[in-house]
Amino acid sequence: MVFEEDDSFTCFLTKNIYHQDKSETIQNIKTFLLKYNQYYHFLKAGFYQIEVGYHDKVGTILKITLLDDFGLGDHNIDMKIVFIGKQKIAFELEELPSTLNEFYLYQGKIYLLEEQLGKQNFFNYLEHSKIIYGEKLEKLIPHLKRCSIKNQVVDLS
Repeated sequence: MVFEEDDSFTCFLTKNIYHQDKSETIQNIKTFLLKYNQYYHFLKAGFYQIEVGYHDKVGTILKITLLDDFGLGDHNIDMKIVFIGKQKIAFELEELPSTLNEFYLYQGKIYLLEEQLGKQNFFNYLEHSKIIYGEKLEKLIPHLKRCSIKNQVVDLS
């Protein structure tokens, strides 16, 4: 699963390779990205920073940011791998699912924290929402307003 952001994109790999030997992890990431790039051409020539984290349910998280795109030739790709450790995640939703009684609001958007969901619902939201993690999540959490529905209508604006 790949999500584009402003200046980077994030890949979620279902296999958690984070806990392997670091040199083996680095080699597996480089091999995966270069092989995947042969088919989908998402990396152009340049120097990339790859932040590698993990989540117990999601697997390996790769945040890929192009740092420099000149001086390496037409086909050269170089990478700097940075290990960022275990990550918490939240889900940003467009609509409030009817099955939820509690959620968070900020600037008219609906958020669910991972603790609110069982394993089965977790993967459904993983597929149908924007995933927030890392520094963005840490900045977001203080602004979230907790809301609950108990036979009442909630204005989401």
